[in-house]
Amino acid sequence: MRDRSLRSPLRGRVGVALATLVGLTALFTGRGDRPARAGDPIPEPGAPATPAPAPAKTRFPNEKEKAEILPLLKAYLDGESNEAFKHRINLMGKLKALGETGVGILSDVEQLKKLIYQTRPFLPYFEKKSMPKEFKDAEVVFNTGVNVLNVTKWGELRFSMSLPKAYPALRESKKLNSVPPLPMIVVLHGKDDYDDAKQQKPFPGEEAIKRLFPKASMTAVTDHWLVYAPVWPKGKWTEDDAVRKDRLTLPLIFRHFHVDFDRIVIEGGPEALLFAAAYPIYFAGVIVHGDATDIPADIVQNLSNTSVYVVQTSDKVAPVAKTLADGGHPAERLTKGPPTALAEWLGSVRRVLPKSFKWVVKDKSAHRFAYWMNLDVLDEGNALPTVETEIKGNTVDIKSVGIRGITLFLNDSLIDLDHEVNVVINGKPLDECRIEGGRDGIAVRMPAKFDRTLDGMFDRNLLSIRKSQMYGWIFPVALEQIVIATDASAEPPPTTPTTDAGSSQQDLDERSAKAFFDKAVEQEAAGELRKARTLYEKCAEVGETSYKAKAEAKMEEMTERCKGEQPPPAMDDKPGVHTK
Repeated sequence: MRDRSLRSPLRGRVGVALATLVGLTALFTGRGDRPARAGDPIPEPGAPATPAPAPAKTRFPNEKEKAEILPLLKAYLDGESNEAFKHRINLMGKLKALGETGVGILSDVEQLKKLIYQTRPFLPYFEKKSMPKEFKDAEVVFNTGVNVLNVTKWGELRFSMSLPKAYPALRESKKLNSVPPLPMIVVLHGKDDYDDAKQQKPFPGEEAIKRLFPKASMTAVTDHWLVYAPVWPKGKWTEDDAVRKDRLTLPLIFRHFHVDFDRIVIEGGPEALLFAAAYPIYFAGVIVHGDATDIPADIVQNLSNTSVYVVQTSDKVAPVAKTLADGGHPAERLTKGPPTALAEWLGSVRRVLPKSFKWVVKDKSAHRFAYWMNLDVLDEGNALPTVETEIKGNTVDIKSVGIRGITLFLNDSLIDLDHEVNVVINGKPLDECRIEGGRDGIAVRMPAKFDRTLDGMFDRNLLSIRKSQMYGWIFPVALEQIVIATDASAEPPPTTPTTDAGSSQQDLDERSAKAFFDKAVEQEAAGELRKARTLYEKCAEVGETSYKAKAEAKMEEMTERCKGEQPPPAMDDKPGVHTK
């Protein structure tokens, strides 16, 4: 029998927090009498259900209403403001008032992004007068001949940026918000751009930009696109085929420049392909150079929604074109052609947020985020954990192998949040998850309906969009701490001693138990005793494994250690980036 000694008191305390949360929801959304939602107190089994009326559809604001919202949204998005709380309350009040007339801004993601681009703030431009004192050795050089800004030693940043002709004047007059955001190419410079036999070159990024986009022939690109070239010693962007996202310093660039988050393309050799296969949430496309360039066949499926342009400078075609085709990469997303045809191809490329995809984890550090699914816990005994998912109607159907815990991020471009959301994992409907709130999150019985909230959209603890300015990441709902005990091949239990993968069921159980136990130890060491106890419980529930007795003993220990602990607060205001 499952030990509820810890969970029951926790639910009692959550109920108190929920009463406050529901009251605030009614205040700011105008929803007093409404059907049950995620985060409401969980009803006892057998309690009569309250019929839910059909939800009313909201409409996006008209021009007059937008004019009322824009200054409030502009103030709210300023993550550096000392009056952030006041700006939040002001915007919530306006959205509540408009909500009472059937107007909302959080359900239409594409229209919301347009409002964001009209109001988003920018960190100070890179110039001497705005140089922080701690970066007194920084160097800023603007090459007017090619419109390239070069920056070195500005904190973590060393880069070159090619700017369209109109950009400096728009920035100087503070009119960037009046024009649509600009698409951006991320160029990975090579070793020859970095140095030669005699010396290191002062601006490797500019060297790469001038080589790939010569002023005489590529103005069709440079007149319309930002071209960003980060700098790293010797152009070493990967280590043993493992990508290093921190070397691109994209988050800092997003905060300084007017970037279109749906039109970012990465360009280079095989490293560009590896980055694109790890972070399709950033990159709409990849431009590939090099006659010998290829990609490991087992991660081709990670690129299935990414457009690829293979540059041909001779009759030779890089092997990657065949590898992609053989791996099932959609033919309409693979183009081969000369550099002169790049501008036309670039004009057609946009980032895709797919409702269905397949994903493989080869790099267990970089391959942890698959579009709208974070892979929180992996089975370390599995060499290539995989997940395949499809959203059908309002059901998220997931099939996975070697993955033990996930978080799902949802918005209305993926699923209709006006109705209940169902999640099915490896053939079994999900019965419980958690949403953000309090110290350990708020338990939710599934299926459930979820409110779109301003904080959920812009100021989530795991990732504050308002502070990070990562405006390509617009998800008002996150289903957290979803545990996956068994693999798709083990559901239902096999009738033969082995699974499709050739491992015994006992082996799979051992791996699952180990993943839960190791994660529990990690949470315990971090002082998260309640989370640790939940994971120890999940470990014990896997079955008769070598970890079961240890997990049960730790469950009792965690229960005792949690006695007398202060109840978790109703809200936890610690914005930050989720880095599991």
